[in-house]
Amino acid sequence: MNRRLRALLPWSAAFAALISSAFGADQPSSLSSSRQIYVYCEDAPARARVASFADEMKTGTLSVLGLADRWKFPIIITIRRAKTASPQPASEVRLFEMETGFKVGVNVVLGDDMSGLHFQHDLVRAVLLELAYRQIPAIKSGRAYPEPPEWLVTAIVGAMRQREEPGVNADVFKTLVSGGKVPELRDFLSEKPAGLDSTSRALYEAQSLSLLQLLIELPQGRASLATYVRDFPRTNPSDPAGNLIAHFPALAGSEQSLGKWWALSLARFASTDRFHGMSAEETEKQLAALLTFVVMQKDDRKTFSIDQYGEYLKIPASREVLKNRILDLAALATGGHALFRPILVEYEQILIQIGRGKTKDLPKRLAAAAHCRELILTRLGDINDYLNWLEATQMPSVSGAFKEAVRSTAKADPATPKRDDGITLYLDSMEREFGE
Repeated sequence: MNRRLRALLPWSAAFAALISSAFGADQPSSLSSSRQIYVYCEDAPARARVASFADEMKTGTLSVLGLADRWKFPIIITIRRAKTASPQPASEVRLFEMETGFKVGVNVVLGDDMSGLHFQHDLVRAVLLELAYRQIPAIKSGRAYPEPPEWLVTAIVGAMRQREEPGVNADVFKTLVSGGKVPELRDFLSEKPAGLDSTSRALYEAQSLSLLQLLIELPQGRASLATYVRDFPRTNPSDPAGNLIAHFPALAGSEQSLGKWWALSLARFASTDRFHGMSAEETEKQLAALLTFVVMQKDDRKTFSIDQYGEYLKIPASREVLKNRILDLAALATGGHALFRPILVEYEQILIQIGRGKTKDLPKRLAAAAHCRELILTRLGDINDYLNWLEATQMPSVSGAFKEAVRSTAKADPATPKRDDGITLYLDSMEREFGE
């Protein structure tokens, strides 16, 4: 069945059996600390770990969207062992109609092979469903409903996986760009990752994460992303690119400009290691170049700086130039120095205001942005000078102050023996992947 438009289960015998087994007296449960997530499982330690992990995934999802935890409807997680041998575990996320609204059900069946289980994705999908549908007055059983965009679910999982190592692997994008395989954004947004092989899946995950980071770095990026999530039940699933444009004004309002922004951003990901990023001097050099642009007036090429808006706004062609500069600034943020990213966002917002003809407070904002750029370069130069002096004049030495602490930690025995049941092994693998 199409996951994007999956029908709600009707109140049938199968549905009644599911609810009975999930909430029956013979199936113990645990409640997460946020009090939204119920976990049904026979193993008490596993229940506690799943409840804690689910709350972490929920917190991470809300953090990406810049939202506080104001949940309305519960999420029910049911974990069972397969009664018969199965080639891979089954998991599904569904909305269930209730008298007071709905519940989000995450049903997991553990078999001998757990490689096909994407529990993290299921948890993110469940949180997004509850967030998007909590304002919809009624969801009738048997009626189709749109599901969260697959790229966004994948990107949020990837963002939490990279908490310990932020950034995107540039080699993945070098493979795409050098091989001429840069996907059309419209095709990427409509992709169904479930049928992809491992290599294609890795590329899809990297592209998803890069798109998420690009959108967040746009002016009002997180707020626009949160609105995008709340609105996806009401949007047209056949026009994913149009939905993005509608919710992110900085994308310049056309699918053509959106495609250019996407291709340029992938190229920048390929040429820049986001973990190391560009130096402050390199970022300043590229930023200064972007703040000067050429506008065609009839057959005459005229060069303007950003603060000459009183002159270039009189030229109709300047509107398209401003749109392209907004996209260029957003792309620069993918590899620019981290300290420059708030300034890049500020310049994007300034260009948006200029394009709308709202120039009242721009001199003050432009002066403040220029001062901030100068201050960053000065401070980084001072830090670099100090580190060079320290390296040249101070002899390295070891105090030994922490030797006893290290020695006692190394001798410490584990508090409890390790378990080797299936649920524990899977939870251990999730902890290794996402960090403690």
